[in-house]
This record gives sequence, C-alpha cells and structure tokens, in this order.
Amino acid sequence: MPRRTDQLAQEIRDDVGKFLKSEIEFPADTFVTVTRVEVSKNRRAAKVYLSSLPETSGLRALKTVRQRLYALQGAVNESLGRRHAPRLTLALDRMPRELERLDRLVRQ
Repeated sequence: MPRRTDQLAQEIRDDVGKFLKSEIEFPADTFVTVTRVEVSKNRRAAKVYLSSLPETSGLRALKTVRQRLYALQGAVNESLGRRHAPRLTLALDRMPRELERLDRLVRQ
C-alpha cells in the first residue's frame, strides 16, 4: 500500500477504535477491537475488520456496530476532515482464528 493509503488506514483504525470505546456499549464480558483496515486504491472505500473476545460473541458485536454504522461513518468523516472520506464497511476478522488453526496443524 502506498504511504498515504497506509496513513489513511491507520487514521481510520484509530478513529473507529475511539468510537467503539466511547459510543458503543458492549456486554461486560465482551471485548471488541479493530484488527486492521484495508483502504481501496482510489481511497473511496475502507473495510474495517473487527475481532472480539470471546470469539463466540463476534457476530453479536458486529451486528451492534453495524446498527451504529451511520454514526460511525459520520464520526470518521468529521475526524478525517476530508471532502471525500472512504465509505466504511465492517467485517469480522477471521485471521487470528485461521493462524491459530495453522499453528496447531504445523505442531502436529
């Protein structure tokens, strides 16, 4: 990724993380974090990957955040201060689970 795209991804990751912490209330036993952000080449779209602990609450957490997507998009747009901010989409990050599965296979 070019440097400007990397910087934009990092800014979005930070902004979404702040929004999750301050604007969304998750159950006491659930921890949700932004694992990565992928920004398209033209910088018009950004896919935000979330993970949760415990992993079984991932879909519920994703649904909760999606219900607030409009407010999240507005907060990111305002924070970035750009005329055209990337359109956000949300997804669960399956990578940590896949890495753990591969690690178990390698150890066998």
